Amino acid sequence: MASSVDQKLLRSTKFPPEFNQKVDIRKINVEVMKKWIAGKISEILPGDDVVTEMCFNLLVEDNFPNIKSIQIQLTGFLEKDTAAFCKELWNLCLSAQANPQGVPKELLEAKKLELIQEKQTRLPPKCADAESRIKHETETLRASARESGQTGAGTAAEDADPIEETETLVEDRTETRDRRREGDALPTIFASLQGAT
Repeated sequence: MASSVDQKLLRSTKFPPEFNQKVDIRKINVEVMKKWIAGKISEILPGDDVVTEMCFNLLVEDNFPNIKSIQIQLTGFLEKDTAAFCKELWNLCLSAQANPQGVPKELLEAKKLELIQEKQTRLPPKCADAESRIKHETETLRASARESGQTGAGTAAEDADPIEETETLVEDRTETRDRRREGDALPTIFASLQGAT
């Protein structure tokens, strides 16, 4: 229950318009939000788990939390950062309740970007062009197939090695590109058309 001082602050404080929108906490993945809250508060107050728990408990104590009241109660701890923190928190909650998984779209996009960047950093620097990237991925697939013990012991269609087919396509494209550079593209095009008929 808010004190009379809190009630006066609620009436006198100007809040963003999105604070008027309701959030149903049951539609939100609260564990994802708890992780975000912990990370954000640790940026503002490093090592303060008490404020993190307090904020999280204020958020989940009702099915429809009151972000205005939460902001007033956090002001003593987060001080000048409170308004920005609460606005970002509420926007994420609004986004999360609109998502069927209960996860804010912004956090999903950030995670996707992080995974893409992580994957790119794992590729060796020599894989700058598409052909070397395909070769690198082919080698990786072969290595994982060997590790998992997969062998080609089936029908002819099952025995066809998709990795080998990919390498062949890459080699064909490289050969065609090289011939084009040398002005020999016409015989290659005719040969490929005859092979297709």
